Amino acid sequence: MDALEALKRKSLLILFYDWYFVKVPKKILLVFKNLLKFGEYFFSITLLLKTYFSHWHGYRWVYNVRGIDIWKFFEVHFSNLISRILGAFIRTFVILFGILFELAVLILGPIVLISWIFLPLISLIAFLYGFKSLF
Repeated sequence: MDALEALKRKSLLILFYDWYFVKVPKKILLVFKNLLKFGEYFFSITLLLKTYFSHWHGYRWVYNVRGIDIWKFFEVHFSNLISRILGAFIRTFVILFGILFELAVLILGPIVLISWIFLPLISLIAFLYGFKSLF
């Protein structure tokens, strides 16, 4: 083996380790950071909490009757109450889905990163176990 070939192989090995253990883990962390930002943007948890008891889609009824119409008064206030309850109900589920998404990303992020780092070792062990089971 020529000295030049040994140098090329060594630098190739160094390049592989740099790619596998430095560059890709940085990209994995960047992906999970972006997923966390996406969840915050897509589910708008902070905005939904600020507007938790607002009317659903801004649907609100106004009491525009001259004089006193007790049934119209109760109809308008009951409709507004239903609109607010519906808004809070739907916002609750969206907030819960958003929190579950964020938790899933926070849990899966380290698992994926650790799996990536130990993948060569896991592959070697699986290969040796498979080779051993042949005989």
